Amino acid sequence: MNKYVFVQSSVCRIGGAQQYLYKKIKFLKERGFEIKVLVGATAPTVFIKQLEEYNGNFVNGLLYSPCFFNKRDQKKIIDEAIKFIDPKKDEKIFIESCTAGNSLWCEMIAKKIGAKHFTFDFEEVFHTLSRSHLDYLNFKHLRRELCGISPKAL
Repeated sequence: MNKYVFVQSSVCRIGGAQQYLYKKIKFLKERGFEIKVLVGATAPTVFIKQLEEYNGNFVNGLLYSPCFFNKRDQKKIIDEAIKFIDPKKDEKIFIESCTAGNSLWCEMIAKKIGAKHFTFDFEEVFHTLSRSHLDYLNFKHLRRELCGISPKAL
């Protein structure tokens, strides 16, 4: 079985990220993937009805870069995410992040469970990132694990 895990800021809004998420979930389910969606924020209203089931999959801390947490709290957040992902033996797991901040979380999670992690950065705010974060995104780009919403984004 293949499992695809999305780590999103939120499923509540109705922006391009949520529309992309809905369409990609549909595409992957049609191909037999088990889908998991972890979110860093929830809200009482989800505008895309098909995403409602994922609104409660909240992992506190995923909205922020891991650099804002000490090692003990980082481990706690990672372990909570892994518990939710529920990796099984001989299962291929793919993780997709959507922001520069949660990309770092996903990289740590993927390393711990042996998953493949892709970053599809919807924010395009690279000018606000630190040099070390830009070096990390370049590393992802060189491994062909970084996507953007336009050629200019990359």
